[in-house]
Amino acid sequence: MNSKERVREALNRREPDRVPLFEFSINNRIAKHIVGRNVLIFGAGSTTKAAIDAEIRSQDEYKEFMSSSFLSQLQVYSKAGFDMITLVPTTFVTPYNFGLGNVAIREIYDVDIVYEGDDYYRITSKDPSAKGFWCTCKYCPESDTFQMFKDNILDKGEEEGEEEFERYVEFLEGKPLADIPEQLKYGLDALERAIRVNSNEYGLFLNGYADIEYPCFATYHSLFLSLMATNGVLVHRYMRATTDSVKAMLKLELEMGVDSIMGGNDWAYKSGPMMSPAYFDEFMAPYLKEIVDLTHSYKRYYIKHLDGNTTKILDTLVNTCGIDAYHAIEPTAGMDIGDVKKRYGKKIAVIGNIDCGDVLVHWTPQQIREEVKRIITAVSPGGGHIFSSSNSIHAGVPIENFLAYMNAAREYGVYPISSND
Repeated sequence: MNSKERVREALNRREPDRVPLFEFSINNRIAKHIVGRNVLIFGAGSTTKAAIDAEIRSQDEYKEFMSSSFLSQLQVYSKAGFDMITLVPTTFVTPYNFGLGNVAIREIYDVDIVYEGDDYYRITSKDPSAKGFWCTCKYCPESDTFQMFKDNILDKGEEEGEEEFERYVEFLEGKPLADIPEQLKYGLDALERAIRVNSNEYGLFLNGYADIEYPCFATYHSLFLSLMATNGVLVHRYMRATTDSVKAMLKLELEMGVDSIMGGNDWAYKSGPMMSPAYFDEFMAPYLKEIVDLTHSYKRYYIKHLDGNTTKILDTLVNTCGIDAYHAIEPTAGMDIGDVKKRYGKKIAVIGNIDCGDVLVHWTPQQIREEVKRIITAVSPGGGHIFSSSNSIHAGVPIENFLAYMNAAREYGVYPISSND
């Protein structure tokens, strides 16, 4: 089987020739080891910093950076032996509301970016209809992360912050969906080129990206949660405006020919969801269902990534929203991938879940091999399993441990696989 066939069999909850391999992202150090040259690909703060620096210098350099990064990611994933890859067209697009790709057409993209020194950046709206919107971001080389830490909404304080958030919602509601911002076109063009190159050279199962815009990475996240209790109408207005925006972009991705869609927004801590199950059902599930339904209307799969303990909302994700697969099933948050498969394996595929926080960082290569074998033996029989880490191959994972995990997954993941049961 080739990679596309292998992944489709698993997503259809059948046994392919071997368990497919996937990672949401890989750090640049390991990527360099794989291809033998310096590369900047999705998942590292240093990549985001390089993209923003390129945008500051030149629009042509910015566009070329997006395209070359996607092509490098394809090469890395193919050479490493993965079967599935996710390319996020908004990965390197820099809106006012800086996030991890969780943005779409209606965002404030007409911005001025200023480097303020010491890895600090200030992003300010130049859009006449969005005056006074700004955010500040920082790159942290120690953790290789790039995050927004302050903006005009947070700066207003609790009471005025709600008014400022509503002003942001009004901007989103008033922006036409037909007008695709120039910056977003760069990302979509890079994705379209990557799809063409993948088809001609690599043959990986290629996911696009779309998810509801729950602002878990925004500075006003706590305000948004409190508004669920105090101003639900405003929350629904935000979710309506952003979901319409995401769906407009999703259609473009689906029509380009992606094999599937992945959503990567997080809604849960290790202790459980960030909001009550009732609020999840009211404010989030209906909008996610629209995205899943649109994906299914193009006969594509929808894969949902979620960190944390999702036990209390998993029924809704599977039975109401209709997801086709669940990644990454975090073991240190109390999620048992074997139990998830037993409960939901007739409806979804499971993707995961060797622990990337302790096991892949601190265990020996031999211990990692044994853990890979344990997971495959417990979960892979019967199909419906794609192997990956419990989140990503981040900067703390040693190269030798990554290689041990990949080699073991290929060795032990060949069907037929006997169960321990």
